[in-house]
Amino acid sequence: MSPVLRDEEGEIRDYPTLKKRIEKNPEHGVDLFLAPEFRDAFLYRDESGRILYDCLLKKNTKLQSLEEFLVAMKKRKPSALKQSIHPAEN
Repeated sequence: MSPVLRDEEGEIRDYPTLKKRIEKNPEHGVDLFLAPEFRDAFLYRDESGRILYDCLLKKNTKLQSLEEFLVAMKKRKPSALKQSIHPAEN
């Protein structure tokens, strides 16, 4: 039986479902990402994904690790940094 990630809403078997949970509650999404079941369920037989996961957790904040992981796995587009341009006051 393959490992499954679960929360109070049920099983999370794919990235679209995981992304919905993250969008609904980012803090809960981080908890799911850090759960041992995440690594087992989502990175089963994915050695490069496991290496990426472990490296990101060592060097970043938890939320940043989650965001960078999803971008690297091509499950989310990178968020563009938006800068507001303020005209110089005369």
